[in-house]
Amino acid sequence: MSAFLSGDAMKKLMRVGFVFLFFISLVSAAFGDNFVNGLRAYNSGDYKQAHELWLLVSEQGDGSGSNLAAAAQFYLGVMYHHGQGVPQNDEEAVRWYRLAAEQWHDATEYSLIDEAQLNLGLMYARGQGVPQDYALAVKWFRLAAGQGNAEAQFDLGVMYYNGQGVTKDEEIAFNWYRLAAEQGYAAAQLYLGNMYSAGQGVSKDENEALKWFRLAAEQGNAEAQFALGARYRNGQGVVRDNTEALNWYRLAATQGHAGALLELGVMYRNGQGVPREEMESARFYRMAAERGSVTAQFIMGVLYHQGQGLLQSDADSYSWYVVASANGNEM
Repeated sequence: MSAFLSGDAMKKLMRVGFVFLFFISLVSAAFGDNFVNGLRAYNSGDYKQAHELWLLVSEQGDGSGSNLAAAAQFYLGVMYHHGQGVPQNDEEAVRWYRLAAEQWHDATEYSLIDEAQLNLGLMYARGQGVPQDYALAVKWFRLAAGQGNAEAQFDLGVMYYNGQGVTKDEEIAFNWYRLAAEQGYAAAQLYLGNMYSAGQGVSKDENEALKWFRLAAEQGNAEAQFALGARYRNGQGVVRDNTEALNWYRLAATQGHAGALLELGVMYRNGQGVPREEMESARFYRMAAERGSVTAQFIMGVLYHQGQGLLQSDADSYSWYVVASANGNEM
């Protein structure tokens, strides 16, 4: 699910500061100054000062419809959730998120009310600061999603896909994923690709799957980069191309994707798209194993036993076999 302070939230909060002069006449000078000075303090890392200023804003209100009070309340929730300038306290974070979220009738572009609703939904979904309650999580996700919040649309899709707080419905999940994906939300694009590939909630369509995987991959989504690599390697919906597969696997591997590291190990070992290179293959297998790939852990045992790409060592071979076995390998 989403992070508690999304990139969209930060951009939106910055816009609050940038457009402040536009509507400063609508609020008292002291009220507006406190908000913007709090924004500056927060961005400079002076969380204590930001907390003090936003506390004043949140308690005063401005009565103008600008919703700076709601934005301040949202950010106070973020500060309590992360322990920025105040002791970390999930219950207090929930309180501030709720104060902002319940002003949804007065939401404006700059209010961050949808972000407060999103975060409140996440708190209920995860049981942080409140007892876990999927139905309430769905309620808040739905309110934020209805305002066009892409992350909330994605999270609502997840809830429908998993049947959490709602009756499981893959078609509805697909529709929420699409709304988020069309706004450029990479995780939704990945999930949309998965659903097209599997024919879940929509007719199976590998061309559409490839389209959405590529959009997510181009945004740096490692799982989508791995999926593209697999399709080029296997010729699934595209002409088989080991060089293109290697390119996408490498991009995912640079982000520590264990599956991509494993596949790079295989391709270097077999000379697929690159010259055969056992030492390079062993290097990728090791990185995959260290990131939890059980298959790679077993292969490391084999490589040490046979001395392929690294120095032969029965002790190291045994150690990797033990690790693989403990993680469920049955070979």
